[in-house]
Amino acid sequence: MNKGINRIAAAVGALAIGLSCTGGATTDYPLLPFPRQETPVRLDDLFRGVEITPLETTEASLLSYPELLKTCRDTLFVFDRSNSSLLLFAPDGKFIRRIGRIGRGPGEYLRARDFLIDPDGRTVSLLNPIGEIITYGFDGGFIRRERLPEPPANYQHLERLDAKSLVTWSSEHRDREGGVRIWTREGFALQNHFFPASAAWSSLRNGSVFNRYRDTVYYHESLDNRVYAISSDGVRTAYEVVATEVLAPEEIPAAREAVLAKFQKEFTFMKELP
Repeated sequence: MNKGINRIAAAVGALAIGLSCTGGATTDYPLLPFPRQETPVRLDDLFRGVEITPLETTEASLLSYPELLKTCRDTLFVFDRSNSSLLLFAPDGKFIRRIGRIGRGPGEYLRARDFLIDPDGRTVSLLNPIGEIITYGFDGGFIRRERLPEPPANYQHLERLDAKSLVTWSSEHRDREGGVRIWTREGFALQNHFFPASAAWSSLRNGSVFNRYRDTVYYHESLDNRVYAISSDGVRTAYEVVATEVLAPEEIPAAREAVLAKFQKEFTFMKELP
């Protein structure tokens, strides 16, 4: 199942970044042209096959607002935004368990917005917007509760950079400090910060601002055509999507094939875990 999901993720990423190739760019990163007209795309152009897996529906596994999906070791991790909980499903869709719940008791929280999987330690961490990271085992057992430094507040997203550091995004922060912050995993010492902005970005974004492909974490902002690669050492522009002239209908198939062939293995907008 992981291989199938990865193939789909790569194809979706290739479609999203454009439908033609560019030449003569003088930047030190790729410029990916995107034609200004809408272009019909067939599923056959993107996917080798489509597999639909019905998720088991029980009183304990009902999903109201599934917002995030990640895979790890043939397990589907589905985050339900409506009740801030994480549901685990087997590859055949059978419900395994629910991790985390709203409350004020040990191992509970008032709200969660994102989650992070550690496949090596077999743990999953939920992010509370007030700056709490609550960690559980894959068996659902509560392990620990940690607190990120303040300010900022309103943490919305997090992602693992490497074994020793992680990155967070907050929609509220000081004017001169970035909403993207890199922390040490132990002790949460601030290593770096980027992209100062206002809380207005929060209302414009759709989905996570972080996306992992292989060993690289990418970041994108609303109303910005650039996508950035983030590491514990800093940030660089990975590529930029630029609008181009309208293509003639007969030019579209060749342009689409060129982009799919060139970028299918490099970029994706879906999160992927080993």
